[in-house]
Amino acid sequence: SLREYFQVLAIIAGTAILSMSKKKSSTSDSSALGVTFILLALCMDGVTGGIQKRLLADMKRVKITPQPYDLMTFTNLFMMIFALMISFGLGEFTKGLSYCAHNPKVFSLI
Repeated sequence: SLREYFQVLAIIAGTAILSMSKKKSSTSDSSALGVTFILLALCMDGVTGGIQKRLLADMKRVKITPQPYDLMTFTNLFMMIFALMISFGLGEFTKGLSYCAHNPKVFSLI
């Protein structure tokens, strides 16, 4: 609904104002990039929530009851597939595997 979109917009604006109001430092470029990523993450979270709400309504209409953690599992699966596609597209996947092969202690931290 329109009200929900305004609520998401208010949260995003509040986060941006809070992030920008902090004392400026010499790392303003990284701060601006960080704020951009925070805003993007909040926008995507709002989109994901809206899609999941619509999906739940559609499932209820056809009398399907999702099990606990179904939406979280499939959201995370989609994000993993998307991240893999991006890492392959940027050529970072093999670099990451190479790093992990040279530093096996990383696997115990994952």
